[in-house]
Amino acid sequence: MIDAAVLRACFDALPYVVFVKNSKFQIIYGNAEFRDLIDGAEFYGKTDADFFDEKIATAYRKEDEQVLRGKPVYCDEHLGDEVAAIVSKLPVTFPNGEPGIVSIGLDLGRKKYNNKKYWELRSDRDLATSEERLKSLEAQLLNTVHQKQDAIAMAMTDPATGLRNRNGLEADLIAAQRHFDATGKQFALAFTDLDHFKKINDRLGHDVGDAVLRGLSQRFLKLDGLRSAARMGGDEFALLFDVDETLDEDQFQTLMNRVQSMLSLPMIIDRKTIHATGSAGIAVYPQHGCDLSELKKNADAALLTAKADGRSRVQIFCNAIRDRSKRRRLLEDGLQSAIKERSLDIAFQPIVCSQTKQVLSVEVLARWQHPELGAIAPDEFIQIAADCGLLSKLDRVIFDIACGQLSPLLAAGRIQQFSVNVSPTDLTDVGFANDLLGRIEGHGLTPKNVCIEIVETASIHDLKAAKFNLDILHDAGICIALDDFGTGFSNLRSLLDLPLDRIKIDRSLVRDMETNRAVFDLFLTIVQLAGILEVSMVAEGLETDFNALMIASAGVTHLQGYYFAKPMCMDDLVVWLTNNEAIAPKAEDAA
Repeated sequence: MIDAAVLRACFDALPYVVFVKNSKFQIIYGNAEFRDLIDGAEFYGKTDADFFDEKIATAYRKEDEQVLRGKPVYCDEHLGDEVAAIVSKLPVTFPNGEPGIVSIGLDLGRKKYNNKKYWELRSDRDLATSEERLKSLEAQLLNTVHQKQDAIAMAMTDPATGLRNRNGLEADLIAAQRHFDATGKQFALAFTDLDHFKKINDRLGHDVGDAVLRGLSQRFLKLDGLRSAARMGGDEFALLFDVDETLDEDQFQTLMNRVQSMLSLPMIIDRKTIHATGSAGIAVYPQHGCDLSELKKNADAALLTAKADGRSRVQIFCNAIRDRSKRRRLLEDGLQSAIKERSLDIAFQPIVCSQTKQVLSVEVLARWQHPELGAIAPDEFIQIAADCGLLSKLDRVIFDIACGQLSPLLAAGRIQQFSVNVSPTDLTDVGFANDLLGRIEGHGLTPKNVCIEIVETASIHDLKAAKFNLDILHDAGICIALDDFGTGFSNLRSLLDLPLDRIKIDRSLVRDMETNRAVFDLFLTIVQLAGILEVSMVAEGLETDFNALMIASAGVTHLQGYYFAKPMCMDDLVVWLTNNEAIAPKAEDAA
């Protein structure tokens, strides 16, 4: 069924009555002249039988049937109280393939219309003149409609795959919802994407990647019960299915298997076998969403769950996902507010010298207390910040809070330096280095007071831009540290190009080195690498005296972990520094 908003653009400017019926003889559109004629009365979905007696309605129905068979009709009709008009009824095909009727009415004047019987036309001359005007208008109108239909089809089609696009999916969802209202027929929405599709593009080229998307699109079109398939962008697709009125667990599983089979079958492209896998999330209307917006959110939540649970799987929306999704929305909204209001907390964990146990610096750690959900784990809210594009703002707020709290300790010489994380997005921002230096100066600190930590596993898409910023910061005196080293897949050639001062060994290596000889050997290799690069080392996650002794004996100069101190608030840090008589060494020793 065509949406009234689409036809309104064509017909509202016309000084004639225009109204449209679908193949069920229901009025689905009326232009401004038509709405004025019926004084704004409700008409959508109604038929002639709702406005006229049986005899007149039957006559109009016969005319409409003739039009649906493809033959235009010229007739006289009653379009309102005491209004006589000559009407042209034209066959039209809507963008979804459904036949319909476009009616154009020219007012011939007002005649008394008693007992709803046919009226007499003014004269044959009036009729002939009106027919000429109608035929001229008819040609213009049909041309406009067809042009509009072509434009609509293009606007709703993804050019790369021939599937619907976001606009097309939205139109099909509205049509499915109306179909449900009329018949009670449920439908399911599945959001899908390929797992690690970027690797296909990177390894085999974008031409192969595009061929995979086209091949997958053709597979989707063969799915039983498919109402619509759309490409949402990139490797993301949406599928719309008709489903049974009552879905039990077996039927859900069948639906999941149908989608999974299409996502996981290998493809032969340029004589290469491509083994792609995909994930999908499914929500059913109306049990998983009483409106389309909620349905889409829940299908997306199911997809996120499928990907978080290991990928290459299909997930039906359920109450557990609803609860998780609700929590996620609360956290997203709350985090945005917390960043805006600067209501986040920070904790500090000392980093000590392996030989003297004196404090060399402190690491700044973000903390957040949600007003409803309580304390939120850093891994959770930092990932949300990354997903929502808030990581840069979060880092800035944490940095500014840390500068304000640590300034007295830095000024008194009780510590010489503090470490903060920097997001990969910031590293590639052309103005990041100068902005950071300006903020350091604005807080009355020096570059030597700051160490920025880069996570080894983070994806830096532009190493050249990152190196540009890091060179500026390094030359200004800021310490550059590579965090979580040993957990990712570092490109050593790129590593050698970065201006590093420090490597932080990940806590997982520290934890396992006592019981796993291979891990200990890896640790020794990293120590040797640090010597070659002429950088210092920090070992994180120390919890025992044996840990500290073994790592210090290997030549690691900086130690951090619960063995020395847990992360603590500013007041507790001051007390800890006092109790441990941790007077910081000279500034050059902190590097």
